[in-house]
Amino acid sequence: MGIFGKKGKTVELEITGVTCGHCVNTVTMALEAVDGAKKAKVNLKGNALITIQEGTDPPLQELVKAVAEAGNFTAQVK
Repeated sequence: MGIFGKKGKTVELEITGVTCGHCVNTVTMALEAVDGAKKAKVNLKGNALITIQEGTDPPLQELVKAVAEAGNFTAQVK
C-alpha cells in the first residue's frame, strides 16, 4: 500500500521556496495536475510526497518541472 492507504508507488521530493500556506497549496495543485499523480501532500518544511496512480509512471522530471513552473520554487527527488 502507498502512504495514503491506496495501492500505488510514492515519490518524495525536496522543495525549496515553500514559505507559507499559499505556497503549500500552489505546489500541491501543480503536482496533482501532472498526469499520473493521484495525490500530493506538501508541507512547510519543503517536503512533498506524491502518490502515483497504478499503471502510470510519470517521469520524475515532469513533477520537478511542475514545481518550477508553479512559481519561485525548485524541487529535487529525495
